[in-house]
Amino acid sequence: MISKSEYGPSRFEGEQYLDALRKYGIMGGYADGTFRPNNKLTRIELYAVLYNVLQKNSEQELTEMLKDLN
Repeated sequence: MISKSEYGPSRFEGEQYLDALRKYGIMGGYADGTFRPNNKLTRIELYAVLYNVLQKNSEQELTEMLKDLN
């Protein structure tokens, strides 16, 4: 799990979205506990994110995750 201290001294743009992804078990960072916001997402990382999203099998769970979308 990524700790806030792994972000560095200042908040990066989009940190609130990472918090939501972590909360819902969609994305959790690297095995060493870090999150690298400036790295490009690899194909396997994208597949892992999509897999985690697709595992959300209840409409209520998906609705809660995506509540900011119209």
